[in-house]
Amino acid sequence: MGRTSSSSPSSPMRRARPMLEGLEQRWVPSQAAGGLPIVPDSSPPSGEFFHNYQQFNYTTPSGTHVEIKIIGRGSLQGTTVDSSGGLHLLFSKTNAYTKIVSNVHGGTGQADLASIYNADLYNNHAVTSLSGIGASVLDTINLRKFNLIAGGTINVESGIDNLNLNSVGPDTQIQLRQLPSTVTAGTSTTASTSSSSSNVYVSDAFLVQSLAGINGEFVSAGNIIEVPTNGAPPPPPAPPGIVLKINHINGNIAPAPNLLTDNDIFGYDQTTGKVVRFNLTPATNATGQPDMSKQTGTLDSTWKPLQVQKPGSTTPVAISVGRDGTRLVLLVSTGYQISVYDATYGTFLGAFTTAGFDATALGSTDTLTV
Repeated sequence: MGRTSSSSPSSPMRRARPMLEGLEQRWVPSQAAGGLPIVPDSSPPSGEFFHNYQQFNYTTPSGTHVEIKIIGRGSLQGTTVDSSGGLHLLFSKTNAYTKIVSNVHGGTGQADLASIYNADLYNNHAVTSLSGIGASVLDTINLRKFNLIAGGTINVESGIDNLNLNSVGPDTQIQLRQLPSTVTAGTSTTASTSSSSSNVYVSDAFLVQSLAGINGEFVSAGNIIEVPTNGAPPPPPAPPGIVLKINHINGNIAPAPNLLTDNDIFGYDQTTGKVVRFNLTPATNATGQPDMSKQTGTLDSTWKPLQVQKPGSTTPVAISVGRDGTRLVLLVSTGYQISVYDATYGTFLGAFTTAGFDATALGSTDTLTV
């Protein structure tokens, strides 16, 4: 039986022809669900709030885009940015789980921080309070790309666990209180401290927690740590207190004094009846060294003259410096009464009298004044 060819017609070869489909029109959303901007690039320099005051966006004068956001319960209402781009951060309605975080990008990659206060204390003109009573607590403030500017202030005396900054400038103040681990949202707590005092924290129906009071008297625990004598030492425990992370401390370093030229001289001006302070500036010899035998006196403009007698008084006045413990003091005698002032700042510290003693001159050593 032989093979026969198929009687069906052969199929012609098909050739594939490439074609391009039209692209769908697509939109890139500028906001995420809930109305929160994905990136704060379009925010004005003065800033704007989102999500019921839980997010604050702004752009610095250098073009840096900043986003400040609360995670958990709380509000940033009242937060502002000044004309120099410094952030004045206010927080309120927070509790022990609240975190304030930041997102900084573009521009210089950093932002200036001018102040952090609790809004309740700020609005009641109590920003200088060091008790923290009436302010809500929080867990973390993470501003890792922010620089606390010169003269800036952070006051979280109500209670906090973690604070993170990039740097702090000179003449700044950071006032914090450790948030006890026993403080939990939804409960009122009295937390004892190692200094023989206790802090009272209250919680309202909205889980907002505030420092309500401080009981007891502060007693320093000292710095003596008991060292076990038997067996191998155990692993060190976690350090107590607040976790404070700052990358750079940019303080003003005081120059070392020159014992030859940085001297302050006190004198009495009978015409005005005032004690004045002046500096002696030595001349320079041919080799460039100070010539202590030729000096010029100039009044110290940082010292406020002390009025100790009426102008033109002929009553003898004697002055000297001495020490009250470790403090350098200025002694001014106007007869039998001797007044004592801080020699650095001119602050009046007190006075004493000695019966039958009418001083016309005073002198002192490190331990004795005569």
